[in-house]
Amino acid sequence: MKPALRVEMTDFEQVWGTVQNLLLHPFENNLYHFVPILGAFTWGHTPIVAADCGQASMIPKEPGQKFSYLVETLRKCANLSRKIDLYTALTFHFSSFGGKFSCPNPIIVIPYHRLFRPDGSSLGDQTDHAASIHERTDSETKFYIAREIAHIKFSDDFIKTAARVAFLATLVFLYATPLSLGAMAAVFTTAVAMVLFIDRIHEYAIDRFALLTLAKDLGDPKAALGASVSSLEKERMENIERRAHNRFCRFYITSSGNNLLDLAHPFLTSRIEELQRHHLRQIAIKQ
Repeated sequence: MKPALRVEMTDFEQVWGTVQNLLLHPFENNLYHFVPILGAFTWGHTPIVAADCGQASMIPKEPGQKFSYLVETLRKCANLSRKIDLYTALTFHFSSFGGKFSCPNPIIVIPYHRLFRPDGSSLGDQTDHAASIHERTDSETKFYIAREIAHIKFSDDFIKTAARVAFLATLVFLYATPLSLGAMAAVFTTAVAMVLFIDRIHEYAIDRFALLTLAKDLGDPKAALGASVSSLEKERMENIERRAHNRFCRFYITSSGNNLLDLAHPFLTSRIEELQRHHLRQIAIKQ
């Protein structure tokens, strides 16, 4: 059967996310910092409130309590003093807003399809078996949540917001200043590269911190490494699967499963290798 030729929605979300990060992130971040409810309404995120009877049809009370307890446990393992408000959305990727110095509580957004599994289990059931590469075990999902906690703990949003404000100022400068086409292209390219570099520069550290947080939660550094690497490896395998079934994906997904459209993160293969090296360094230090 000939592979299809179409744009995958998960990849479109990454591209659109990059555009939003460049142009809308300062406004989005301010909404979540100062008026979380307005921000959630604007961007289509739904709060997970265990005691909210109105949400019973979408998120029953018992699973909601498990989700909150799981995130609270990871927050304590990460030594984050701020409370975290938990949200969900019909998206493909995890995200977070705010930091340890924000006015309201920081927010973590968990994709809805990561809360419940096809076999009827849900996040928090301590399930360490996944039937396919498209599902995540509890430990694998915890790695993603721990990454968002790391973003909050390091207050990355402040640095990223400053970079995006500088980018918008650059656009105004290009509009108001008569420059040659080549000069405008050079300034614009430099501004975009600066924003993307700032986005990517912390990602290895975020992965390492998430690994350490997960190791504290599981009480087993080796198991934490396995879950962390497995979560990224499943992403890589999903990319390879999309590449095989969609000819369009071959333009931006490499044969090794790295997604060239994911501009905010280093290659998955590099992230996996770095986690493994970090684990070996930790063992060497303890010895």
